[in-house]
Amino acid sequence: MKLVQTSPACPEQYDAFDEDGNQVGYLRLRHGRFRVDFPEHDKETIYEAHPKGDGVFEDEERNFFLQEAYNAIIGKSGRTTDQEHSWYVIEDWDD
Repeated sequence: MKLVQTSPACPEQYDAFDEDGNQVGYLRLRHGRFRVDFPEHDKETIYEAHPKGDGVFEDEERNFFLQEAYNAIIGKSGRTTDQEHSWYVIEDWDD
């Protein structure tokens, strides 16, 4: 899965894409609320949490919450994980 960071802070947000380039998630942290929306089901929110960070993750929590987002997207899409490979890669929007 590739995460494209579309905003680094206030809000910190990402678009998630599968290996075929299909958007499979939208991740957003704003005002202390982190949510993951699944675009295939009318943008249903499939994960929600309240990290310490308000509009940006604190360094020690980013990997945890991005992993939880990945798990939620994989679970909702019915895919299986490949433990041999990285679970996500982050790219900037302008890359």
